[in-house]
Amino acid sequence: MNMETRKTSFEEKLKENLGAEYKATFPQRMEKQDEEFLRVGVQKFGESAGIWIYLNGSEFHWLDNEEDIQRAVTKVIEEYKKREDS
Repeated sequence: MNMETRKTSFEEKLKENLGAEYKATFPQRMEKQDEEFLRVGVQKFGESAGIWIYLNGSEFHWLDNEEDIQRAVTKVIEEYKKREDS
């Protein structure tokens, strides 16, 4: 699975869980050999700013399969809700 497919799958799962008004953003450069962490932005449509969440890339196998993507989405949603409630 190439990185664009991984990002698309991640965003689809995020929308399934949070709603269509949410989007995931990834930095321009997201190469597993260059970074230890996956950086994911989450923003709700209509809000002026979102948040960045950092995930340990190896913990989620760099989103290498659907199971890891779903686990990462779950983690991002947990972190997003924590920050949203703060």
